[in-house]
Amino acid sequence: MLFSDIFSIYHWSRGRYGSLRITREIEAKGMRASRPFVAKLMRERDLKSIVKEKFKKTTNSSHRYPVVENYLNQNFQVKNSKEV
Repeated sequence: MLFSDIFSIYHWSRGRYGSLRITREIEAKGMRASRPFVAKLMRERDLKSIVKEKFKKTTNSSHRYPVVENYLNQNFQVKNSKEV
């Protein structure tokens, strides 16, 4: 009974809900279950939530290095040297 609710909530959330959110949804339905127990049932049936990766900033725009001069001035057109 409890696992069928866990399974339906898991698939309703398209695999995004983990044990904490599923436990909260079960409690909202009026049932009681601990988060570790829900996590154990999910582990036994290999239900894993989708984990979003953290955003990592890779550019430091406030550096103290010299900035290279823009020689192209956004002009990326190539002159054709073989005009007929």
